[in-house]
Amino acid sequence: MKWLGQQKLITFQKSMLAMGTVINIQVVAYEEDRRAVLEDIDRAFSIFYDIEHRFSRFRSDSEVMKLANRSKQEVLVSEMLFDLTAYALELAELTNGKYDPTIGKIMEQKGFNRLYTTGQTFSSDDVPHTAVHYRDVQLNETNRTIYLNKPLILDFGSIAKGFACDLAAKELEAWEGFMIKAGGDVLVSGFNEQQEEWTIGIRHPIHKQTNISVIQTTNFAICTSGSYERISRYDPHTHHLIHPQTKQSEQSLLSCTVIAPLGMLADSLSTAAFLLGREGGYSFLAEHEIPAVMVDQDADMTLTPEMKEVQSWNYSQHQPQTKHC
Repeated sequence: MKWLGQQKLITFQKSMLAMGTVINIQVVAYEEDRRAVLEDIDRAFSIFYDIEHRFSRFRSDSEVMKLANRSKQEVLVSEMLFDLTAYALELAELTNGKYDPTIGKIMEQKGFNRLYTTGQTFSSDDVPHTAVHYRDVQLNETNRTIYLNKPLILDFGSIAKGFACDLAAKELEAWEGFMIKAGGDVLVSGFNEQQEEWTIGIRHPIHKQTNISVIQTTNFAICTSGSYERISRYDPHTHHLIHPQTKQSEQSLLSCTVIAPLGMLADSLSTAAFLLGREGGYSFLAEHEIPAVMVDQDADMTLTPEMKEVQSWNYSQHQPQTKHC
């Protein structure tokens, strides 16, 4: 807590459950602005509910699931769904299909279809299981329509939380600083109540109660995709980062952390790089000059050149070997 003149700078904090994880928002502001801050936090939270409703694979009334069976026709969709689909298809092209937003049905069959609120499973029995590819999705920018060559389920699990963080941030930008944490996604802006940059811990993928490293930064999004985050209820060796072609989980990495200007970018790029594997992912991130750290199966870290420029790294007691490529 810090005093500026007669005004007191404090941190307002609130948490909620949405999008399969705990969302925590911290806002740094003055005590006299308490009411307005709390109203903005509530508006920010409402965005997570809205994005979940629009893009959930677990709701028959979501826009994604309403689209799933409307193949062989041009479907007018919301601007939000159109833009996210366009971005996902672009990333699929850049990764030669290792990242593919049409993986929804495969995710369901692998057991990633349990509702976090009730524990019940959701099955899209009306959507047939056929081999699909991101090129089965065609966009018409002029009409803002999506055309599916086959029935398929779009999966935005690697984009939606980051995108929601970006929209929520717009509701909070008037204040001194804020941090939004949504599972493995973190977005920070401004400064904490000590007027310092935010301290972000990156979880050790094996020693989960400790950080493999800590950075200080602001006005960035930081996202970690990890093999330890979600495990199939059918197979303990299958995690949620699955190759669309082989239908197998990528095994060369334990985690990949990306720093980017937007949550949507950090979220999706960490997933894409993970799916490309240790060598392919590093090449992809380095080529696009993205600050990132990858942790392999031996818990050794590989940093992109841009990550080394972001901040100095402070290692935890479980200090790994650091590889500078």
